[in-house]
Amino acid sequence: MKTCKERELTLEQFPSPQDLWQRHIGDKHFAPEIDHEANEMLRLLIEQMAQTQGITEQLKAENQMALVGAVNNIRSAAEETISKQSIYD
Repeated sequence: MKTCKERELTLEQFPSPQDLWQRHIGDKHFAPEIDHEANEMLRLLIEQMAQTQGITEQLKAENQMALVGAVNNIRSAAEETISKQSIYD
């Protein structure tokens, strides 16, 4: 198996987390209520984490790049939390 360096992949060529997840689950489909529940948990967790970290409309107005970075970090952490809860509960 060739390493990434041997294949000379650029960052854009690496699969996204969503692509990797789809490869992992394959054709498995989750019940709509489970999917809905997970999405609702994710939405609530992101809101709570953003509030805890002081993400405000003022930050949005003053520094959009900082806002985007902070929200991306929060979303990643929330998705990881939900994934772990789904797997281990």
